[in-house]
Amino acid sequence: MRATTALRYAKENKMNTLLHTGRDKSPFWQKPFIVYDFKSNKIIIKGLCAHGSDERSTPFKIFYGNKIHNNCTSLGKYK
Repeated sequence: MRATTALRYAKENKMNTLLHTGRDKSPFWQKPFIVYDFKSNKIIIKGLCAHGSDERSTPFKIFYGNKIHNNCTSLGKYK
């Protein structure tokens, strides 16, 4: 389960173990941004999120990247 993986990662890296914010890869109109409560083991907030402004991206195909100034949506884990 993804929540179990997220909680284990948070513990191993001394990150927040109460709440987890994340985004699934569903289309933006399905409110892919989530706030997950580890204690109650459920999603407590679901909402919209923004993507980078790379001209190659469309609502149906998103380009990702972590390089500075590439204007793409970033993937990764952050403290």
